[in-house]
Amino acid sequence: MGMKVTKYAKAFKPGVLVGTFSILYDTEWGPRWEQDIKLFMKNGHRWCTFPSRSYKDESGLIQYFPMSGFQDRQDHTKWQKTCIDALDTFCANHGQANTVQLDSEIMKPVQYKDD
Repeated sequence: MGMKVTKYAKAFKPGVLVGTFSILYDTEWGPRWEQDIKLFMKNGHRWCTFPSRSYKDESGLIQYFPMSGFQDRQDHTKWQKTCIDALDTFCANHGQANTVQLDSEIMKPVQYKDD
């Protein structure tokens, strides 16, 4: 299957955050989806991050830490490139409206089989 973007939403306020998107891809355990991947752009450079949670540090500044990720920087960079390529393909095929979601790709609750 490779990686597919199933939903894209532009950010409400202009800034470094461009938008958020959901991806679907194969793993050795079966298809996996991740939601709330964030796309950023600054000075012509684009990057994306895993979903993250905010917290206030000791000085009161808001910081973020990812909910998942890679131990190896090269793996993370490869993941970012694959995500951005999949997003470019998605936008080329579906336009760049404020929110685009493929109805056929909406994730439904997982139904597990009893073994």
